[in-house]
Amino acid sequence: IGVRLVGSEMCIRDRFYITRIYYAFLLSAQTDTYGDIPIQYYVKGAMPPTENVTYTPQKEVYDIIFKLLDQAITGLHNPPAVDQYSFSAEDDRIYGGKVEPWIRFANTLRLRLALRVSNVAPEVAREQGEKALSDPSGLMKGQEDNMKLIPKRQWITGGNENIFALMFSWGASCVLPKEMEWALSLIHI
Repeated sequence: IGVRLVGSEMCIRDRFYITRIYYAFLLSAQTDTYGDIPIQYYVKGAMPPTENVTYTPQKEVYDIIFKLLDQAITGLHNPPAVDQYSFSAEDDRIYGGKVEPWIRFANTLRLRLALRVSNVAPEVAREQGEKALSDPSGLMKGQEDNMKLIPKRQWITGGNENIFALMFSWGASCVLPKEMEWALSLIHI
């Protein structure tokens, strides 16, 4: 997790830390959905093997996520004297290259994850919650801080980028896969 940017790499430092925040967000969604995940393959950008996959326990995944957020928030709060590569709305489709909304998103994510672990690790939850609440950038403030990714060539009405809503508005149908139907048939209510 520890990476040190030097020399010419310093001009992309903001991008690096913003990517860390986004990666933490993706990891949190995956571990909250599936529990233990094969994170060692993801870090390398590799597909896990089909057999004998090594899964990282969810507790360790959360530790990694909190470290990523610590690193990113600290890095973004302490910019180097080197000019940063400037973002455009094209480069950063979520916040248009503004660093402060990314920090607020990271703090809010940290607070949400602290709440998720509060029953199993109250000390970790307290520490992470305090960090999120005491950060000078604060938490997400309103609708403008919502993290939403609008696809490059997507027609949006009212800002609704929900794929199912868009499919129905186009008159497309959404079907249940055979495997899901089989799984649901096993549930007796």
